[in-house]
Amino acid sequence: RWPARLPAYLAAILVGGVLHTTIMWLSRLALFPLAGLGPYDYGLMRYRYPMEFALQLPNSVLIIAVLHGWRGYQEGRQRELRASRLEAELARARLERLEAQLDPHFLFNTLNGISSLMYTDAARADRMLARLAELLRLNFARDGGSEVTLAQELAWLEAYLEIARLRFGERLTIRTAIAADALACRVPRLILQPLVENALEHGVEKRAGPAVVRIAAERHGDRLTLVVTDDGPGLQAGTGKHGVGLANTRARLAVLHGAAAALGIAEPPGGGVEVRLELPAHAGAAP
Repeated sequence: RWPARLPAYLAAILVGGVLHTTIMWLSRLALFPLAGLGPYDYGLMRYRYPMEFALQLPNSVLIIAVLHGWRGYQEGRQRELRASRLEAELARARLERLEAQLDPHFLFNTLNGISSLMYTDAARADRMLARLAELLRLNFARDGGSEVTLAQELAWLEAYLEIARLRFGERLTIRTAIAADALACRVPRLILQPLVENALEHGVEKRAGPAVVRIAAERHGDRLTLVVTDDGPGLQAGTGKHGVGLANTRARLAVLHGAAAALGIAEPPGGGVEVRLELPAHAGAAP
């Protein structure tokens, strides 16, 4: 944008040259007699001003060029900082919107489960409602952070699994294999619940007999692996291909970790569906 500032730069060079020459002239007129050097003859000023201006011009141009370059660098940095802050605000707003989408999703599914038991097993429906109230209390008691330790996430998930056990009764078995060194790793809030809910909806509900849902977590160096597996009918029946939970999980991983995180869906040799999350193993507070 230097063309717009060119008149100001030229005025600064001209005014600076005049002031410099005038100060030099007046100071020498005063200092030479005081130093015993007699009067100082600076020559005719109508010639001195143009001559001194020509001598000062290269230095003035160099100084202004350096200042202009530094100012442009600072403005560029400010623009980058503002853009970075705006991008962070947009990412945070998107993440909050995705998290808000999860809460009513699992709430509605849980209420549907309570409704299905209301007329067949009122006592069990009442216990599910009490567990739901406790789950909501835990949810609202959390801080506003987007990440928690895996230990905290598992504690919240256990409250959700209590509802699942009441809903499906003895035919549901939950098996966990959590590595101790993974508990302190930070994970997105509510990252496991939609995966388990997906396993319950597409695996357990579609299986008439006993069903097993497995939850595993392992840390390998700077990578954390989370796996949720069910033994339902598998992908051939459309298991796990769609749904709010998996789409939301993918979107949140993209916002938080970008290409450093991934979500994969596979059908194990024994049947069912396996959902695997790979994300950076950032350590948090000790569990």
